[in-house]
Amino acid sequence: DQILKNGASKKKLQSFCDDAAVDYVFIGSGLGSLTLASILSKVGYRVLILEQHDVAGGATHSFEERGFEWDVGLHYVGDNLNKFYSISRRIFDLVSDGALEWSLCDEPYDIAIDAISDTRIHFGANHEKTNKAIAKTFHQDIQAIYRFRRACFWARLVALASFFAKALPKPLARLWLFFIGPAYRWAWCRDTTTVAKNCGLSTQAAGCLTYLYGDYGVQPNQAPFALHALLDSHYAGGAFYPRGGAKSIAKTIITAIHRTNTKSQVFVRAPVTAILRDNHNKAIGVSCKEVDIKVRHGVVSNAGAINTFHYLLHHPSLNNNASVKDTLAQLGIPSAPSVALFYLFVGLEGTKQQLGLAGNNLWISQGFNHDQNWHDLYFAEQPPEDFSKLPTCFLSAGSAKDDAHSVPTTTVQLLVPVLNKWFNQWASTKLKHRGSDYDSLKAKFRDTLLESFLFRFFPKTKNNIKHTVLATPLTTEFYLNAQDGASYGLNHDLNRFSKSAQLALHTQTHIPRLYLVGQDHLCVGIVGALMSGVLATLCISKIAAIRAFLEAMLVY
Repeated sequence: DQILKNGASKKKLQSFCDDAAVDYVFIGSGLGSLTLASILSKVGYRVLILEQHDVAGGATHSFEERGFEWDVGLHYVGDNLNKFYSISRRIFDLVSDGALEWSLCDEPYDIAIDAISDTRIHFGANHEKTNKAIAKTFHQDIQAIYRFRRACFWARLVALASFFAKALPKPLARLWLFFIGPAYRWAWCRDTTTVAKNCGLSTQAAGCLTYLYGDYGVQPNQAPFALHALLDSHYAGGAFYPRGGAKSIAKTIITAIHRTNTKSQVFVRAPVTAILRDNHNKAIGVSCKEVDIKVRHGVVSNAGAINTFHYLLHHPSLNNNASVKDTLAQLGIPSAPSVALFYLFVGLEGTKQQLGLAGNNLWISQGFNHDQNWHDLYFAEQPPEDFSKLPTCFLSAGSAKDDAHSVPTTTVQLLVPVLNKWFNQWASTKLKHRGSDYDSLKAKFRDTLLESFLFRFFPKTKNNIKHTVLATPLTTEFYLNAQDGASYGLNHDLNRFSKSAQLALHTQTHIPRLYLVGQDHLCVGIVGALMSGVLATLCISKIAAIRAFLEAMLVY
């Protein structure tokens, strides 16, 4: 795994720059960066990827502690990755040189649970079976479910068409969005709750169908319908998990980059402090560890809109006193951060069979009225007395999904949404030295999540816990440089997907030769990040894009 932990130093960076010219430098090693870098390297470009964390991969990285390994941001992927016609599978094969393999998750891949009534709906590859179960459980006219599913199908097509704007030059992107304007407004400018009601769904049935709103971090009455539609059929062929864990994604892609271009490199512990510009306002490189790294063709940022436009372009040394909101408002970008999460990582002794665990996920909600639950959350100034009453809990046994996992231990992750302001009083403290009150709050979260969720649904795990790790929004902010601990970058609400915001978040930023990739560029999710890199290729290098298309179609 040393390929993921190649640490940078001032001497290494200077030597790398002296060895040969750098064509593109990437800020951040998320999947968007890795995808684009791999494709560009295939046509001879020398790329340099700089990651501020101590391991490469962005949200797809894994971490180890006391013999256990957990994935942080990847829990499963859909899109029929076991089928030859899967575009996502072909792109993964392309950027990893066919080395990335996938395990098929257990059926059902998701179970939506109402924790109050203990109602459970299984979501598997056969969506028709799920439709009938929802209709029966909630006394819902099944035709309303079909209407909602059909609307999702058409909205998904509109979403994919609108994403094509990211691959076009900005003037053409503006023209394209104008051309598809009516369809865009129908898909992106209506919230999911409204569409569900218009289709005739009850609150309970709609809540069950939108159980995985946590995947994009916005409650249904604030989420653009097209965003939910992208997920509605995403898992129709089942769910998949990378063999060897989430780290296999970055590991195989970085290996492919090195194989294709031996002079390209990925460095960790390499925080970029500024984007360099010339007198004509063009991006000419970055500053990292007091080394100015100049590039021949461009700078690609996968650090998110806030970090890119406010902190790296408007560095404190430039005496810019504008707030984050002011900076992004000048560009037409909504500045609201996404939801923050509390993570509980559990290491267990025993195999998944011994512990009664399976390779699927539980989405546990406090009833299926998600909009009301999130309304209550956002008006809470202080953490609730009972943490089990938070809107939803995602419970997943990562190691149970990996058919390459052979050791007699199991790892589990539990995630719940929280407000960053609950942890603000410790924002100025140092990691692992935040004080007894902070530790007590984390311990309370841990005990509640274990008793209310893990032990309740998997009682055999109770006496087999060997280690736990807890992470708050402050942890996310420290390791992933995510402002306010935002797990999904900019909030994926209706404002975020207005046409003006989409143009402002175009691949080509307002700074010449500065490009954007990642979840703020396109949308949240593993496939979203993957496609962000592909669309950026079309915008940056037509030659690389044509070669990638031919290789993906003819070789893989």
